[in-house]
Amino acid sequence: MVKCPKGQRVVAADVHGDAAVSGPRVVVSTLVRPTARKLSTQAWNFGDPGELTAIARCKKRPKARQVSESTTLEQFEEDSVTVRCPKGKRIVFGGFRGEREDAFSAPGVFVTAARRTGARAWTVEGSNAGDLPGELRALAYCGKTGKTKTRTDTISLGQFELGSAEAVCPRGTKVRYGGFEKVAGTPGRVELHALERRGGRRLRVTASEGFYLLPGAEMGLTAIAYCR
Repeated sequence: MVKCPKGQRVVAADVHGDAAVSGPRVVVSTLVRPTARKLSTQAWNFGDPGELTAIARCKKRPKARQVSESTTLEQFEEDSVTVRCPKGKRIVFGGFRGEREDAFSAPGVFVTAARRTGARAWTVEGSNAGDLPGELRALAYCGKTGKTKTRTDTISLGQFELGSAEAVCPRGTKVRYGGFEKVAGTPGRVELHALERRGGRRLRVTASEGFYLLPGAEMGLTAIAYCR
């Protein structure tokens, strides 16, 4: 957990979990603002020891109120959940949570996408890889803020492959918040390692393909930058 200085609040949320082809494999399951000044993240590590880092961008404005919706995922189920900001408010940034009924059993609920799906809507997708029920939650932080433009970058990942997609905002704008998704119609499961701003204009998403694919099949991973 990271905490903003007094007088400031979390206005954007990033996360970095160490991941390597041979080494740590930190898979992020939660990115949430529990209070106006705090940012919290959780993850599973399926490899060698590695670090998990919550990255908060702290400013006085804009103020943002959390709204959330959740759904239950039964064993081996995939589903999505959408939350909407109140009328007159926009998304300042988005978060997510995936957790199993038995919080100490691995694997848990994999968060496989988190993205804006309308001017006021934030959608999170997930997959329950185990045999116990779990919860998938979409979290949107809503306030009075300007409109954003969307920029994306997509890469292809083979079976168990690790890679990064990096979306770039237009010159004169900055990344305000980010999202990610699996390309529709492609097989596989996204295992998220990092979602982080690189400099002012770049949003990098690092993930692995985490499911068994047929030979030659590939999964599409998209990084989404919301720019203003």
